Amino acid sequence: MQRSHPSDVASATGSVIALRSITRGLLTWDFAPRRIAVIALDSGAWCFAWVTGGHSRVGARVRYVSRIAGETYPTFALADGEG
Repeated sequence: MQRSHPSDVASATGSVIALRSITRGLLTWDFAPRRIAVIALDSGAWCFAWVTGGHSRVGARVRYVSRIAGETYPTFALADGEG
C-alpha cells in the first residue's frame, strides 16, 4: 500500500475501500456520528479520512473537502451523484 502525502490529498478524488461509523466529536461535547474510511486515491495512494454527506458505502466516489485544524485526517465528501 502506497501511503499518501498531504500534497496528494489536497486536490484528490478517490473511492471508499473500507468504512466505519463511530461516535466521536470534534469537540468534547460533540458526539455526532462520524464515518472514518480508507480512501484509494486516484493517484494510487491510500489514506484514512473522514467522510461526510449522504449514505456512504464501500465503492462510493469521494472528493477532498478540507483538513480541519487539529485533525489528523482530511475530510472528504461524497462525489456528485453518490449520496
